[in-house]
Amino acid sequence: MCGKVDPPITLIAGWWSVGLTFAGKPCPELIRNYRVALLFPFKLFFHLVPNDGLKKYIITSVPCMHNAEGHLAPTGALYEEFQQNNPHIKKWDLPGLPMWTRGALVDPTKSTSAFTFLLSNPTNMSQCLLCAPCFIYGKCCIICTATTYTQHCQCGKCFHLTHHTDKCPHSEKYLCCGICSKTRHTQATHNAGHCGKLHPTITCDCPTKCFNYFFNSKDDKGHYAFSDTCPLKKNIRRYGSKSAASTIPTATVPDIAAVTPAQPPVSL
Repeated sequence: MCGKVDPPITLIAGWWSVGLTFAGKPCPELIRNYRVALLFPFKLFFHLVPNDGLKKYIITSVPCMHNAEGHLAPTGALYEEFQQNNPHIKKWDLPGLPMWTRGALVDPTKSTSAFTFLLSNPTNMSQCLLCAPCFIYGKCCIICTATTYTQHCQCGKCFHLTHHTDKCPHSEKYLCCGICSKTRHTQATHNAGHCGKLHPTITCDCPTKCFNYFFNSKDDKGHYAFSDTCPLKKNIRRYGSKSAASTIPTATVPDIAAVTPAQPPVSL
Protein backbone atom coordinates (compact mmCIF):
# COMPACT_ATOMS: atom_id res chain seq x y z
CA MET A 1 0.00 0.00 0.00
CA CYS A 2 2.81 2.44 0.86
CA GLY A 3 4.80 1.55 -2.25
CA LYS A 4 8.04 0.94 -0.36
CA VAL A 5 10.35 -2.07 -0.44
CA ASP A 6 10.58 -2.05 3.37
CA PRO A 7 7.12 -1.07 4.64
CA PRO A 8 7.15 1.09 7.79
CA ILE A 9 4.45 -1.04 9.44
CA THR A 10 3.66 -4.75 9.13
CA LEU A 11 0.16 -5.94 9.99
CA ILE A 12 0.30 -9.35 11.70
CA ALA A 13 -3.33 -9.97 12.65
CA GLY A 14 -6.62 -8.16 12.87
CA TRP A 15 -10.13 -8.71 14.23
CA TRP A 16 -12.70 -5.93 14.18
CA SER A 17 -13.74 -6.56 17.81
CA VAL A 18 -10.19 -6.94 19.12
CA GLY A 19 -7.93 -4.68 17.12
CA LEU A 20 -5.02 -4.68 14.74
CA THR A 21 -1.69 -6.18 15.80
CA PHE A 22 1.49 -4.89 14.19
CA ALA A 23 5.06 -6.17 14.23
CA GLY A 24 7.25 -4.35 16.72
CA LYS A 25 5.91 -1.26 18.44
CA PRO A 26 4.99 1.36 15.83
CA CYS A 27 3.80 4.67 17.24
CA PRO A 28 0.10 5.56 16.84
CA GLU A 29 1.00 8.57 14.67
CA LEU A 30 2.70 6.29 12.13
CA ILE A 31 -0.27 3.91 12.05
CA ARG A 32 -2.71 6.77 11.51
CA ASN A 33 -0.86 7.68 8.30
CA TYR A 34 -2.26 4.47 6.79
CA ARG A 35 -5.75 4.64 8.29
CA VAL A 36 -7.39 4.93 4.86
CA ALA A 37 -5.95 1.57 3.76
CA LEU A 38 -6.50 -0.10 7.14
CA LEU A 39 -10.11 0.98 7.48
CA PHE A 40 -11.12 0.62 3.84
CA PRO A 41 -12.99 -2.71 4.42
CA PHE A 42 -15.05 -1.03 7.17
CA LYS A 43 -16.01 2.07 5.12
CA LEU A 44 -17.13 4.90 7.45
CA PHE A 45 -18.28 2.88 10.45
CA PHE A 46 -14.93 2.52 12.23
CA HIS A 47 -11.99 4.62 13.35
CA LEU A 48 -8.55 3.94 14.81
CA VAL A 49 -7.91 4.32 18.53
CA PRO A 50 -4.54 3.55 20.19
CA ASN A 51 -4.88 0.68 22.63
CA ASP A 52 -2.17 2.15 24.85
CA GLY A 53 -4.10 3.53 27.81
CA LEU A 54 -7.49 2.63 26.33
CA LYS A 55 -9.86 1.23 28.94
CA LYS A 56 -13.54 0.47 29.25
CA TYR A 57 -15.51 1.75 32.25
CA ILE A 58 -19.02 1.24 33.50
CA ILE A 59 -21.15 3.70 35.49
CA THR A 60 -23.81 2.10 37.67
CA SER A 61 -26.90 3.46 39.48
CA VAL A 62 -27.67 5.76 36.54
CA PRO A 63 -31.30 7.01 36.39
CA CYS A 64 -33.07 5.74 33.28
CA MET A 65 -34.38 8.91 31.67
CA HIS A 66 -37.09 8.32 29.04
CA ASN A 67 -38.57 10.71 26.49
CA ALA A 68 -42.25 11.23 25.73
CA GLU A 69 -42.32 8.09 23.56
CA GLY A 70 -40.86 6.03 26.39
CA HIS A 71 -37.43 5.60 24.79
CA LEU A 72 -34.18 5.90 26.72
CA ALA A 73 -32.08 9.01 26.28
CA PRO A 74 -30.01 8.58 23.10
CA THR A 75 -26.27 8.11 23.33
CA GLY A 76 -25.65 11.68 22.17
CA ALA A 77 -27.74 13.14 24.98
CA LEU A 78 -26.11 10.76 27.44
CA TYR A 79 -22.70 11.96 26.29
CA GLU A 80 -23.64 15.63 26.80
CA GLU A 81 -25.02 14.92 30.28
CA PHE A 82 -21.90 12.95 31.15
CA GLN A 83 -19.53 15.71 30.02
CA GLN A 84 -21.54 18.63 31.37
CA ASN A 85 -21.85 17.36 34.94
CA ASN A 86 -18.35 15.89 35.15
CA PRO A 87 -15.77 18.50 34.06
CA HIS A 88 -12.92 16.33 35.33
CA ILE A 89 -13.71 13.91 32.47
CA LYS A 90 -13.21 16.51 29.73
CA LYS A 91 -9.41 16.51 29.99
CA TRP A 92 -9.36 12.90 28.75
CA ASP A 93 -10.30 11.63 25.31
CA LEU A 94 -13.55 9.70 24.95
CA PRO A 95 -13.24 7.81 21.61
CA GLY A 96 -16.92 7.31 20.93
CA LEU A 97 -20.26 7.73 22.65
CA PRO A 98 -21.33 6.01 25.90
CA MET A 99 -23.64 3.01 25.55
CA TRP A 100 -26.49 1.81 27.74
CA THR A 101 -26.10 -1.74 28.98
CA ARG A 102 -28.32 -4.48 27.60
CA GLY A 103 -30.42 -4.57 30.77
CA ALA A 104 -31.55 -0.98 30.27
CA LEU A 105 -32.38 -1.55 26.61
CA VAL A 106 -34.48 -4.70 27.01
CA ASP A 107 -36.33 -3.76 30.20
CA PRO A 108 -38.25 -0.46 29.91
CA THR A 109 -39.45 -0.73 33.52
CA LYS A 110 -35.99 -0.23 34.99
CA SER A 111 -35.59 2.97 36.99
CA THR A 112 -31.81 2.73 37.27
CA SER A 113 -29.27 0.98 35.09
CA ALA A 114 -25.73 1.45 33.81
CA PHE A 115 -23.81 2.56 30.74
CA THR A 116 -20.29 1.93 29.51
CA PHE A 117 -17.76 4.18 27.82
CA LEU A 118 -14.21 4.05 26.50
CA LEU A 119 -11.52 6.35 27.84
CA SER A 120 -8.15 7.00 26.22
CA ASN A 121 -5.64 7.98 28.88
CA PRO A 122 -2.05 7.08 27.91
CA THR A 123 -0.64 8.62 31.12
CA ASN A 124 -2.49 5.93 33.11
CA MET A 125 -4.15 8.33 35.54
CA SER A 126 -7.43 6.45 35.39
CA GLN A 127 -7.30 5.61 39.10
CA CYS A 128 -8.13 9.27 39.74
CA LEU A 129 -11.26 8.79 37.66
CA LEU A 130 -12.39 5.84 39.80
CA CYS A 131 -11.98 7.85 43.01
CA ALA A 132 -13.63 11.06 41.77
CA PRO A 133 -17.40 11.59 42.19
CA CYS A 134 -19.61 11.22 39.12
CA PHE A 135 -23.04 12.83 38.66
CA ILE A 136 -25.58 11.76 36.04
CA TYR A 137 -28.98 13.47 35.94
CA GLY A 138 -28.37 14.94 39.38
CA LYS A 139 -27.55 11.61 41.03
CA CYS A 140 -24.18 10.52 42.36
CA CYS A 141 -23.14 7.38 40.46
CA ILE A 142 -20.31 4.90 40.71
CA ILE A 143 -17.54 4.43 38.12
CA CYS A 144 -15.57 1.19 37.96
CA THR A 145 -13.44 -0.61 35.43
CA ALA A 146 -15.57 -2.82 33.19
CA THR A 147 -14.69 -6.45 32.62
CA THR A 148 -13.81 -6.75 28.98
CA TYR A 149 -13.47 -9.75 26.72
CA THR A 150 -11.30 -10.42 23.72
CA GLN A 151 -11.76 -12.83 20.90
CA HIS A 152 -9.46 -15.81 20.49
CA CYS A 153 -5.93 -15.20 19.32
CA GLN A 154 -4.18 -17.73 17.13
CA CYS A 155 -0.49 -18.03 16.42
CA GLY A 156 0.35 -18.27 12.74
CA LYS A 157 3.46 -20.28 13.55
CA CYS A 158 2.29 -23.07 15.90
CA PHE A 159 -1.50 -22.53 15.45
CA HIS A 160 -2.23 -22.56 19.19
CA LEU A 161 -5.13 -20.41 20.40
CA THR A 162 -3.30 -18.93 23.37
CA HIS A 163 -1.09 -16.23 21.87
CA HIS A 164 -0.35 -14.17 18.77
CA THR A 165 2.46 -14.85 16.32
CA ASP A 166 4.71 -12.11 17.71
CA LYS A 167 4.42 -13.70 21.19
CA CYS A 168 5.22 -17.25 20.06
CA PRO A 169 7.90 -18.84 22.30
CA HIS A 170 9.40 -20.72 19.34
CA SER A 171 12.28 -19.40 17.24
CA GLU A 172 11.88 -17.67 13.88
CA LYS A 173 12.98 -20.83 12.04
CA TYR A 174 10.34 -22.97 13.77
CA LEU A 175 8.00 -24.76 11.36
CA CYS A 176 4.73 -26.44 12.23
CA CYS A 177 2.20 -28.09 9.96
CA GLY A 178 -1.37 -26.90 10.38
CA ILE A 179 -2.61 -30.26 9.06
CA CYS A 180 -0.78 -32.84 11.21
CA SER A 181 0.78 -30.60 13.91
CA LYS A 182 4.23 -32.08 13.24
CA THR A 183 7.26 -29.81 13.09
CA ARG A 184 9.94 -29.20 10.43
CA HIS A 185 7.40 -28.71 7.65
CA THR A 186 4.32 -26.62 6.89
CA GLN A 187 0.91 -27.48 5.52
CA ALA A 188 2.08 -26.26 2.10
CA THR A 189 4.65 -29.07 1.94
CA HIS A 190 2.63 -31.72 3.79
CA ASN A 191 2.56 -35.08 2.00
CA ALA A 192 1.84 -38.75 2.61
CA GLY A 193 5.20 -39.28 4.26
CA HIS A 194 4.36 -36.94 7.11
CA CYS A 195 1.15 -38.56 8.33
CA GLY A 196 2.51 -42.10 8.77
CA LYS A 197 -0.32 -43.77 6.87
CA LEU A 198 -0.27 -45.75 3.64
CA HIS A 199 -1.29 -43.81 0.54
CA PRO A 200 -1.35 -44.89 -3.12
CA THR A 201 0.33 -41.61 -4.08
CA ILE A 202 2.79 -39.18 -2.53
CA THR A 203 0.00 -36.72 -1.78
CA CYS A 204 -1.96 -37.08 1.46
CA ASP A 205 -5.69 -37.73 1.22
CA CYS A 206 -6.44 -38.18 4.94
CA PRO A 207 -9.75 -36.77 6.25
CA THR A 208 -9.65 -33.14 7.32
CA LYS A 209 -8.84 -32.86 11.03
CA CYS A 210 -8.07 -30.11 13.55
CA PHE A 211 -5.44 -30.92 16.16
CA ASN A 212 -6.65 -28.08 18.44
CA TYR A 213 -10.03 -29.83 18.58
CA PHE A 214 -8.25 -33.14 19.26
CA PHE A 215 -6.31 -31.62 22.18
CA ASN A 216 -9.63 -30.40 23.64
CA SER A 217 -11.19 -33.89 23.37
CA LYS A 218 -13.72 -32.79 20.77
CA ASP A 219 -14.73 -34.11 17.37
CA ASP A 220 -11.74 -33.03 15.30
CA LYS A 221 -13.10 -33.81 11.84
CA GLY A 222 -14.26 -31.39 9.20
CA HIS A 223 -11.67 -28.61 9.29
CA TYR A 224 -7.99 -27.82 9.85
CA ALA A 225 -6.48 -25.91 12.77
CA PHE A 226 -5.71 -22.91 10.57
CA SER A 227 -9.21 -22.72 9.11
CA ASP A 228 -11.39 -19.73 9.97
CA THR A 229 -14.37 -22.11 10.24
CA CYS A 230 -12.96 -23.74 13.41
CA PRO A 231 -15.69 -23.48 16.07
CA LEU A 232 -13.06 -23.00 18.77
CA LYS A 233 -12.19 -19.65 17.23
CA LYS A 234 -15.81 -18.54 17.46
CA ASN A 235 -16.55 -19.83 20.96
CA ILE A 236 -13.37 -19.24 22.95
CA ARG A 237 -13.41 -16.08 25.06
CA ARG A 238 -10.94 -15.00 27.68
CA TYR A 239 -10.88 -12.12 30.16
CA GLY A 240 -9.04 -9.12 28.88
CA SER A 241 -9.11 -7.21 32.19
CA LYS A 242 -10.14 -7.66 35.79
CA SER A 243 -12.61 -5.64 37.77
CA ALA A 244 -11.49 -2.47 39.51
CA ALA A 245 -11.93 -4.07 42.93
CA SER A 246 -9.11 -6.54 42.34
CA THR A 247 -6.54 -4.52 40.39
CA ILE A 248 -5.30 -1.03 39.61
CA PRO A 249 -5.64 -0.09 35.94
CA THR A 250 -2.38 -0.39 34.02
CA ALA A 251 -1.35 0.58 30.52
CA THR A 252 -1.98 -1.93 27.76
CA VAL A 253 0.48 -3.15 25.13
CA PRO A 254 1.41 -0.15 22.94
CA ASP A 255 1.89 -2.05 19.68
CA ILE A 256 -1.80 -2.71 19.16
CA ALA A 257 -4.10 -0.21 17.54
CA ALA A 258 -7.72 -0.93 18.28
CA VAL A 259 -10.37 -0.68 15.58
CA THR A 260 -13.57 0.48 17.23
CA PRO A 261 -16.81 1.58 15.62
CA ALA A 262 -17.61 5.24 15.90
CA GLN A 263 -21.16 4.47 17.00
CA PRO A 264 -21.41 2.43 19.12
CA PRO A 265 -17.87 1.86 20.46
CA VAL A 266 -16.60 -1.65 21.17
CA SER A 267 -14.04 -2.29 23.89
CA LEU A 268 -11.24 -4.69 23.23
